[in-house]
Amino acid sequence: MSQPSVGRGSVLTLLLLSSMTVMAGATISPTLPSIGKVFADTPRSDLLVRLVLTLPALFTAIGAPIAGGIIDRFGRRPLLFGVIVLYALAGGSGLFARDLSELLIGRAGLGLAVGGILTTATTLIADYFGGDERSKVLAWQSAFMGIGGVGFVTLGGFLTDVSWRAPFSVYLLALVYLPLVALFLPEPRRSGTGEQVDDGRESAPGPDGSSEALTSSGATASSAMVPRRVLGLVYALGFLGMIVFFALPVQLPFHLQAIDDVPATKVGLALATMTAVAACTSLAYPKLRARLSFPAIFGVQFLLQGAGYLLLGSAPSYTGAFPGLVIAGAGAGLLVPNVQLWTSRLAPAELRGRVLGGLGLCLFLGQFLSPMVTQPLATSRGYGGMYGSLASFLLAFSALFILGSIVRKNRRPR
Repeated sequence: MSQPSVGRGSVLTLLLLSSMTVMAGATISPTLPSIGKVFADTPRSDLLVRLVLTLPALFTAIGAPIAGGIIDRFGRRPLLFGVIVLYALAGGSGLFARDLSELLIGRAGLGLAVGGILTTATTLIADYFGGDERSKVLAWQSAFMGIGGVGFVTLGGFLTDVSWRAPFSVYLLALVYLPLVALFLPEPRRSGTGEQVDDGRESAPGPDGSSEALTSSGATASSAMVPRRVLGLVYALGFLGMIVFFALPVQLPFHLQAIDDVPATKVGLALATMTAVAACTSLAYPKLRARLSFPAIFGVQFLLQGAGYLLLGSAPSYTGAFPGLVIAGAGAGLLVPNVQLWTSRLAPAELRGRVLGGLGLCLFLGQFLSPMVTQPLATSRGYGGMYGSLASFLLAFSALFILGSIVRKNRRPR
């Protein structure tokens, strides 16, 4: 059965919706030190202020699989309209919050909305597109989120210099997307199994030069089957990847102020630089995927992030931190398109929302837990030592994935 017609307006709307997910954190990242000063007398304010950034991730993790079940049963559009309204109201509540408790309640509601938006937008991409086209649109999605991050984190830095509350006004822009959803996102017809299941192993290139992998049985996916072992690996990699990646937006503002006291505007510029590089790498993902397996791409990602964190941890000044940010950003741009494309290949059409919702749970749970993992390292070893420890972890993982991919390739029959 053919899908409803989609065009450029549909793609642009999906990309704009995806940018809302990065807006949730990027917009207020530069204002964390200012919030810390305002609520310095609150008990455990150091941790609570960091939770202002990451608490939405916990509720996104809770909301994403719930949203996946809802959209598989009742359709994509009804939930999407509701969560956009929730996003604007909960995000904008920071304009009026009187203490950290009220601020965190609003951030929790924002997280639930993000879970619904990201799960629905990614599922619609998988519904509307297949094959190489899906790979491209998912790469655009990740890149657009990075580009949005550049704009929102820079805007957040400028608004923070006006008032710590000012960045929260940006969330009200979500209401503009409601008519776009009504006009350009038709409800898809869901039937069939989708694509072949891809476990990350390479096979002979097809006639178009792309490389598709099969399951160990060489069979296509059954509508009743999801390869749980491979899916579990992808979920775990997404979870760990987000813990490590979010050491940048969560801890970088404090690291930069520790090595070279800088205003929020410069912190925003540094984060914007990193996200801009990540966006460019995401755009290059389809070409990289045509040459490398999913696990090999993880090896490249961890190598770049590890090298970047190593440089960042030893940076002597604000300017000296930029090479590390650029290299780490190049690696970070590969994470989301790689896990999303691999997961979408594993998901039969009728379970797509739930499978992608499970991925959302893992990604955002990793975001939420990131400060709980990295803050003890920062407290005991300093911010430079924290980044150095993460670099060691990443480089070790990189070696495992790259060597494993080489061994697997050499074992293939010639």
